[in-house]
Amino acid sequence: MQNFESIYNLLKNNPKDYRGYQMLGEYYGKGNINQAYLCYEQAWGLCDDMQEKTVLEALMQACRENSTFQVRPASFIILSYNAKDMMIDCLESIRIGCVQGSYEIVVVDNDSQDGIRDWLVEQKDIILQLNDHNTSFAEGCNQGVKLANPYNDIFLLNNDTIMPPLALFYMRIGLYAAGDIASVGPISNTVLSWQMAEGNYQTKEEWLEKAESIHLPSLNGGENKVWLSGFALLIRRKVWDYVGSFDEQFIKGNYEDTDYGIRLLKAGYRNVLCHNAFIYHYGSVGMKKDISAYNQSLYQNEQRLCKKLGFNFNRYMSCNGEMIGMMKAPSDAEFSVLDVGCGLGLTLSRIKYQYPLAAVIGVEGEKEIAEIGKQVSNVICADIETDILSFEKKSFDYILLPDVINRFADAPKALVRIKKYLKDGGKVILMTRNLLNAETFLGLLKGKFETVRDGDAKIRHFYTVNETRNLLQDAGFVPEFLLRMVVGNLDVSEEDKRILETVKAVPGVSIGEDFATISYIFTAALP
Repeated sequence: MQNFESIYNLLKNNPKDYRGYQMLGEYYGKGNINQAYLCYEQAWGLCDDMQEKTVLEALMQACRENSTFQVRPASFIILSYNAKDMMIDCLESIRIGCVQGSYEIVVVDNDSQDGIRDWLVEQKDIILQLNDHNTSFAEGCNQGVKLANPYNDIFLLNNDTIMPPLALFYMRIGLYAAGDIASVGPISNTVLSWQMAEGNYQTKEEWLEKAESIHLPSLNGGENKVWLSGFALLIRRKVWDYVGSFDEQFIKGNYEDTDYGIRLLKAGYRNVLCHNAFIYHYGSVGMKKDISAYNQSLYQNEQRLCKKLGFNFNRYMSCNGEMIGMMKAPSDAEFSVLDVGCGLGLTLSRIKYQYPLAAVIGVEGEKEIAEIGKQVSNVICADIETDILSFEKKSFDYILLPDVINRFADAPKALVRIKKYLKDGGKVILMTRNLLNAETFLGLLKGKFETVRDGDAKIRHFYTVNETRNLLQDAGFVPEFLLRMVVGNLDVSEEDKRILETVKAVPGVSIGEDFATISYIFTAALP
């Protein structure tokens, strides 16, 4: 049997070589019969030798007869509305790039008027629903799922997408990596920032070429997320049946996928981002034709979700990539991390993805948030200021404090308490928001200062850069480095720009980059 590295190199050199997927199936067969089956199926789809196909069919049948076998085909659920050329390209990419028999296509057309309905009617390999009105995204997806084969997994896919070869394969490999994974999503060129593929490519062709270097086997199980974008979302059928359909109160589109991801977490499942699966996305073509209506719908749906959850979810959704970047460790490094005020655990999940050997744990004071966050990372519910924690002294190489010192009842005392958990040679990484940020400063001048911008009513104190440095020193830390999170261009009016320039010119005032700085990040160590 080939080792993983040799299989990886074989497929990197020739991703169309069926033998690579057959060997990958043999590799996975040692521990995951579902992933093994998917590899044999992919090999079967690429193989032209009838004798070899017979061998692969026998291997697939052996997997089906295993008591742990769970794999199901995927039903693509695609909404159609006045994007004829894109819709045709999308369906053609599925037909070309996905193994025959591994999928079906369901299309829900929302009263298109550009001729796409006539084309869709002629397609013999799709299930078609022709609506006489334009439904919401949630309603249309629910319609499509009802039309799909009730046995199949659900793949929600926007019609302004292109499915490169192997995208479905690697997403299914991710979905069946573990029994508690409910949904998976790909990276893309036009999507939420934390699902964005790396690279500054300008054309569809460039991105599709890039996909070939993305679609490779990975031993990393992907990255746990709170939710995944509904533009391309693969969901286990049994989970959809258990958790239920999309909530149709989210009109037009947006936040129904956020809501669904949180519902999956509450049901005890995980949502995983597959960094080795890429789908090209033109990007909300239909919705953004009327940008004003789109933004209004976006805001209304956000408020609906906050009301439904009973808390402002945005407050707990941060993934602090800048703080992670301060660790500056090789990918195979072994270290321990404590994240204080970790929210839903997204920073920890990213650390665990980037550093698989790291030991991570987060402390979150809000019980409901901590319960949900347990499905994302290793999160416990505790108050770092008052609760007795089970951590040994000098347990952690890194202690993260992401914008929490202004919520402490007694920040100096809390920092002293936290210090005992830091290893010798370890670092505290502290983030604090900047009160001299232009937006905040102008608000103060105009009597519009708001401390509760993210739905959090527990902000007790704001600290300047010098105060923060003094807090660290008084607690026994040695501040080492200061990073400014700077905005490139200030989004303020010309009048406000003149005000800021006037303030900068006042004798004795030293502002520098402060107006353009959102937050500061300190690193500090023990003496």
